[in-house]
Formats: sequence, C-alpha cells, structure tokens
Amino acid sequence: MNALMHPTIALLQSSSLTNVVQQEIERAILVGEYAPGSKLIEATLADKLGVSRGPVREAFRMLEEAGLVRNEKEPRRVCARHPD
Repeated sequence: MNALMHPTIALLQSSSLTNVVQQEIERAILVGEYAPGSKLIEATLADKLGVSRGPVREAFRMLEEAGLVRNEKEPRRVCARHPD
C-alpha cells in the first residue's frame, strides 16, 4: 500500500522533536512574533506547540547558544533577543 504520509510524521522522521520545536520558536522570533525582551514561558509554548515541556526546554538551550534567547534565573524566564 502506498499511502501518503502525514506531513508531521514525515517531518519527525527527518528531524527530532526538539529540532522542530527549536526551528518553530526561532522562526517566530525572527519574524517578530516575539519582540525583544518578550518573556517566553516554557509551559505556554509547550501548550501552543502541542508538545511536552522537555523539547521546549531543550530548544531554549539551543536558542541560547545561538544568541536568540537569554535565560534569566530569577525569576526563571527566557527572553527573546533579535540578532543585530
């Protein structure tokens, strides 16, 4: 049987869930959905993207390494940063 694969399944076969989440958050930052300094709340983004908090947490780490977010410990939050 040669059934068409659901686009989400096809995407996850070529990328990890964390990478997909990271790419979506990065896209949202770069197109201005999140202004510089916006609080990005792990639980809120997880709900919006329909995933658990783990992939969002890992995506935040990747985005922090790329310089697109800043992790502030007190209070714990992640803030969007736009590249200069």
